[in-house]
Amino acid sequence: MNFTKYIYPEVKSWERLFVKHLWLQKRTTTSATMCYRNCFNSNNNNNLVMYIIYTLVLLNLCKYSVASIIMGDSCDWSGSGLDAESEDGKAGVTPIYLRCTGGEVNWIYPRGALRILLRLPAGDNREFKACIKLRGDKDIARIFLEGQRSLHSLQLEPGSNQIRCFQSRNNQAALYVESTDLHGLKKHVIELEYDLQPLPEGVTHYDPYEECRPCSHEEMVHAFCTSDLVTRGIIKQVEHSDDLEQSALNVRVTKLIRHIPNGLDEDENDYHRKEIVTHTSGRTARSVNIYVASHCGVSHGSGEFVFMARRRLGDLTMKCAPRLEDWMDTIRLMKDQGKELCVLNS
Repeated sequence: MNFTKYIYPEVKSWERLFVKHLWLQKRTTTSATMCYRNCFNSNNNNNLVMYIIYTLVLLNLCKYSVASIIMGDSCDWSGSGLDAESEDGKAGVTPIYLRCTGGEVNWIYPRGALRILLRLPAGDNREFKACIKLRGDKDIARIFLEGQRSLHSLQLEPGSNQIRCFQSRNNQAALYVESTDLHGLKKHVIELEYDLQPLPEGVTHYDPYEECRPCSHEEMVHAFCTSDLVTRGIIKQVEHSDDLEQSALNVRVTKLIRHIPNGLDEDENDYHRKEIVTHTSGRTARSVNIYVASHCGVSHGSGEFVFMARRRLGDLTMKCAPRLEDWMDTIRLMKDQGKELCVLNS
């Protein structure tokens, strides 16, 4: 019975092929293992020959299984679509299992499809918010999110700098990346970057407006101590992009308080040169773009703020942005209560 069409009525043929492939592979591997045991206990020459043949078959199956299925607690995966092609030149679905809060999938010569299962590291069974960005050549891949009964297109074009976010279901999220380049010989590359943010303990549904509310004193302190960038600044401009689902705040830096460079080989000078320093009218000014979800409806505010941001998918994403005077009040309050998680300053 072709049971997949009843489970996922809208799935494509390659998804049903994937289920059938796993079932046939399991049956063949089991038969080869049984033959191995029976022939090993027999002195019959014919059985010995059959044992050798089945052993070769089993080794061949194992080779393709290891090449096509990646399991474990990995954060990243790299592979080629050419490895997934069968002798008749047809490509199937390559399953990839990742358990990490962030990483990358690099797929060269894309053929067939990838099924990417995202989960938090082992031992963390919370639901999570996942965000992804797709890089690569245009019009060579389509990406879908696995729903309860069907696949949902994420409308994410490679190389568009778009970010799509969604919530996990039963502590995991499955993505299908389908190649549209069936017979091309050009070396295309698809890069998928993902970021998983666990929901608070006991919370099962992500509230998109939760990230829009002002931070409490405790949340400010936690953000200050854990953010990739903490800086005082003034908002120069706000650009909204519904297509990217986020708004960009262009901030003029008045005092850089603390930062964590993007990468182990990047020092502070690299950080200023790449991200902070711009040149306007022959004069050096420091500015930075910080991103906020577009549904928060952020507007241009006057005065000086303390911006606290974390790096997500290559961009700085806002965590908290209290006004300078409010942050100074928080510092005094936390010091009086002895709740400093790190050295707080402004």
